[in-house]
Amino acid sequence: MILTIFSVLSLLPGSSASPDEVYGVVTNVIDGDTFDLRIEKADSRITDSVERITLADVRSPDMKAIQGPAARDFTYAVLMDKRVYLDVDDFNRGRDDEGRLIAVAYLAGAYGQPIPYPNFNLLLVDAGHAILANQTDNEFDPKNWREEHNSESGSSDTLQRVEENLRERLEESLQGSGQDQKGTQNDGWQNDSQNGLLSRVEDAAGEKLNRATQAAWNWLKAEMTNTSMELVNSSLDRALNRS
Repeated sequence: MILTIFSVLSLLPGSSASPDEVYGVVTNVIDGDTFDLRIEKADSRITDSVERITLADVRSPDMKAIQGPAARDFTYAVLMDKRVYLDVDDFNRGRDDEGRLIAVAYLAGAYGQPIPYPNFNLLLVDAGHAILANQTDNEFDPKNWREEHNSESGSSDTLQRVEENLRERLEESLQGSGQDQKGTQNDGWQNDSQNGLLSRVEDAAGEKLNRATQAAWNWLKAEMTNTSMELVNSSLDRALNRS
């Protein structure tokens, strides 16, 4: 049964983006896809207190173009004086030929946390102020920006399948064990299920549970504790009564 739960956990969605490698406050907007960031959190690729950022895999109109000022104004309205999180390109120390940091930018939420979707690169495109321009010399692939979100947005359906799978397998396991073992197992099953099962599953999941799936796990754990244990006890009683 434990192995069954481990396999069910593998259905939970993951995430490959790193939206908080660097963050800071935007101090200047050059055009739609370029701005200056006063660094608050740095890594080894950061060399200055204020870095110029170019958004990866998108291209806004040049300021000399008719649409250029509108793209710049949109970025200014959204980012200026705001905290922005960066997933910096892992290739070429994260810089282009002009020395600008190449990054996917993420907006900050109400509590200062990075908002994983939509990233600002994609938001700029969806607002009509940039086009996708996938560059093969960086780590990013714009098609993943929506696919990752679609995967996460399907987590409620995945959790429903997880719950149904757990309920079915728990009942099957209990019915099978009840035919061979007697009432003294009741306390052992209850203690093992409630006190040991959740901790063993959580330990085995370990680092596999990322921020997105941690919330899902907390929900699942509460459901198993509050609901599935009632199913465990009732299924065990039925199984033992039939034995």
